[in-house]
Amino acid sequence: MSFISEMTGLSYGGYLLLPLVITISLWTIVWIFRRPFNGTLLIFLTIPVTIPLVGDAYGGMAFFNVRLYDLLTVVTFCALLAAICLNKHQRFVSTALGPAFCLYCLANLLSLFNSPYITDSMRQFFKLFTVNVTMYLVITTTLNTIKRIEKVIKVMLGAGILVCLVGTLQNVMFLFFGINWFFIETNLRATATFAEAGWYAQYISLLFSIALPLYFSKAFKSWRPWLRLCICIYLVVIASELSRAAYVLAIVVALAVVALRIGGNRLRALVRMTSFIVVALVLASLVYSFFMRDFQFVRLRESGRMFALTESSNVIRIKLARQTCKHIAEHPIIGQGFGTWSRVILSELGGPAIRGGSAFNVILGVLYDGGVLGIVALGLICFSYLNACFSLLRSTDDSQRKALLQVAVLIFVNLFVAAQIHPIWLIGYTWLGISLGMAIVNVVKKSMIDENRLCCS
Repeated sequence: MSFISEMTGLSYGGYLLLPLVITISLWTIVWIFRRPFNGTLLIFLTIPVTIPLVGDAYGGMAFFNVRLYDLLTVVTFCALLAAICLNKHQRFVSTALGPAFCLYCLANLLSLFNSPYITDSMRQFFKLFTVNVTMYLVITTTLNTIKRIEKVIKVMLGAGILVCLVGTLQNVMFLFFGINWFFIETNLRATATFAEAGWYAQYISLLFSIALPLYFSKAFKSWRPWLRLCICIYLVVIASELSRAAYVLAIVVALAVVALRIGGNRLRALVRMTSFIVVALVLASLVYSFFMRDFQFVRLRESGRMFALTESSNVIRIKLARQTCKHIAEHPIIGQGFGTWSRVILSELGGPAIRGGSAFNVILGVLYDGGVLGIVALGLICFSYLNACFSLLRSTDDSQRKALLQVAVLIFVNLFVAAQIHPIWLIGYTWLGISLGMAIVNVVKKSMIDENRLCCS
């Protein structure tokens, strides 16, 4: 027993819990195989938990980082594959992004020939297929009705509130008891269930971009009390996290909502939006002033002056961009090797060697990984996504469909802007957001086709 304990790291108490963990895992697998949509719900529920079960939270030199939603994605995909084999009427759904994803995968596959760390590139490419692309297939196939989409949105927003409560509890325990509970970054920003505070703030801004258009839609009037609570909590978290990216994203999303003419009257929408945002920000400021002020002073005292940190961060980003451009110029066509940016660029500038990290800017990162072919694929992904959304928006007058399509557009806006200032391209919630957006497009398109058939008959 002692030998096994040394090998596995489990204590006696861990052995007592092991049968329970195995039993719950087996029941979960059976539950997913009986109905693959259950697995999709669990993916949406666990996507904020980015701290890996196996590997290093920051990447490090761990060969594999396995997270809970990774396992759920693979299990759900296997369940869906079994259901398709047993049922001739069920199949994977083709989407507008299919050709673009194929080109993106081809670009990254070709870049393996230029990779200085071929093992790292193959590992990252394998994960791209087994987790990211698989998640896209699972979500777009199982979310085949508007009711299912509404259900996962509720689960996603509800899970977001739980994540916010964990982050708030981290702040309170540190402020009043001096306890660094669960995980807090070295600059003392709460991370909730994420490995980085930046990911936490940006994920909450993603939920904000989903909740806001639904709040101003007549079709979701019964949701408004719940959405109002969600939006206020999200804004409090965004205000308290000292994340420049989250501030920018919240403003961009608010402006995008107005630009999409919610309510049919732009001026009225602007007045309603402004008043709502002002009230929510006042509430956030009150909470920040009375409860979080001392904690923020502790943060700034421990992590150095805020403006010094900001200036240092911007200087580092400029250096990283210049070094990345040098490598892009060496292999402009098929790139430098998928998934090697962190290990090459950071080590050259005296930083830590990290496996599998992506560049802070998605355009530079894709150019580095896949060259011109990769950036063409990224452009095709963006064009195909937005073209599918706006072509349907122009074709429907149904308020429910319009609200869901606006959610799809705002998901893209949020993720695209965030990917310009933070390395989120290969993070789970980025691909989950893209998958949800395309599932909305597919369902709305299908409902419109069915409606036209009924009218014709």
